[in-house]
Amino acid sequence: IVCREARHLPPPLALVPGRTITWDGRFAVRLGEDAGQGISVAALGEEGWSQLAERLGRDQLPRVPQAVRITAPALWRDDRLCAAPLLGYNGDIPASMTFLTRTAV
Repeated sequence: IVCREARHLPPPLALVPGRTITWDGRFAVRLGEDAGQGISVAALGEEGWSQLAERLGRDQLPRVPQAVRITAPALWRDDRLCAAPLLGYNGDIPASMTFLTRTAV
């Protein structure tokens, strides 16, 4: 499991359908052409984890450390969680997310 520390998380970043952006220097995020407007990528945080628990049920939540839950990228429309692809919740938003690997030079 790879995660980052929770301090200095980047602010929400608006997504443009059909375009790939890099969030937090670690994730390539691409929103599908038909995803609609008003979707952003931001950390899942406690609020997102709570919304995920409401949708899936606590017994269906992925078993991951709290540090992962707080910092994992998620897709949002306003204050509503739309997807948390790296935790297995894709919601109804056509999107892809890839972890970018970097080699130290």
